[in-house]
Amino acid sequence: MEPLAEAVSEAVASGAVPARMEFMDPACAGAVEDYLRMGLPRGRALLLVETDGEEADLVEEELSLVEASARRHGAEVVRAAGEAEAEALWRARRAVSPALGRIRPKRVNEDIAVPRSALPQVVREIEALGKAFGLVVVQFGHIGDGNLHPNILFDPRKESEEKVWELAHEIARVALRHGGVLSGEHGIGLMKRDFMLEAVDPETLGALHRVKEALDPLGLFNPGKVLP
Repeated sequence: MEPLAEAVSEAVASGAVPARMEFMDPACAGAVEDYLRMGLPRGRALLLVETDGEEADLVEEELSLVEASARRHGAEVVRAAGEAEAEALWRARRAVSPALGRIRPKRVNEDIAVPRSALPQVVREIEALGKAFGLVVVQFGHIGDGNLHPNILFDPRKESEEKVWELAHEIARVALRHGGVLSGEHGIGLMKRDFMLEAVDPETLGALHRVKEALDPLGLFNPGKVLP
């Protein structure tokens, strides 16, 4: 995972802005292969990249930047032979959720976003946290945006949900330590409400509360969510 993250950081720094840049760690890619049986490589992280644009030579140049960065970090680079093969690979990415459901009956889907320059350190620290807590953690997501979805997989009949939420909190702290945010797209809701105490300074939190009270004095809009 760390070389993959380094390749992404390097490609983006070189000027590549792919239309889609998604990844799966080895455990995630293995789960998808067990589910779909489509010939994905075992034991390796997978980076899926798609570029687009109006000028073919610029599209090719952008793709070449990504390929060069990936090769420098030890990747085996394969281009889809056509639209059907490309669609099959994107189908693999869309199959992550049902594939992970076959490993454990429940999961917590984290949704952090971090600066792309911090990706190598972040994926390494999350991997280490999973091992330290003795829980199954897989990583996937929209890595081109720095938006990661570490998933904690667990069986509530055998594993402590309290420990799972403690790990979720630690993953959120990883994002904050590296200049990231608690959510890239899923929002705060109830799950990360208490994490806001660490993500936002008291003055800003007070301002958010005052805005909330001004627009929603009776507390009818999404009651109890977002703000601790």
